[in-house]
Amino acid sequence: MILVGFSKGCVVLNQIIYELYMVSAGVDSRLNEFASRISAMYWLDGGHSGESNLWVTDEKFLYHLATHVPRIRVHVTPYQIGEETRPSIKKELKKFEDSLRSLGANIKVKSHFQGTQPYLAFHFKLLESF
Repeated sequence: MILVGFSKGCVVLNQIIYELYMVSAGVDSRLNEFASRISAMYWLDGGHSGESNLWVTDEKFLYHLATHVPRIRVHVTPYQIGEETRPSIKKELKKFEDSLRSLGANIKVKSHFQGTQPYLAFHFKLLESF
């Protein structure tokens, strides 16, 4: 099973990270079955209207993502990480990526449309090019 989140839909993927933590606690055997079927998770230009807390950065939770999900892919555009009014998003993404790498995760981050303005059109064009 491949899970894909786009824009605000990435909040759902983040919630799944917290649920993976619950798998290790043995809270619900159905969670373990669900988690074992995930082969990849894709974050596509994740964002929300807030200024921070877009990316999960607590290694306690990221450890379970790194150990349960074989492939983690992140695709971003200037619309989300190039917005000058929300610089924390780019910093959080870097921490997300670095933490997962240090935990041995198979993570790849790709920036699309570099050198362009943070236009909404490119945000949606990502759906055609990832």
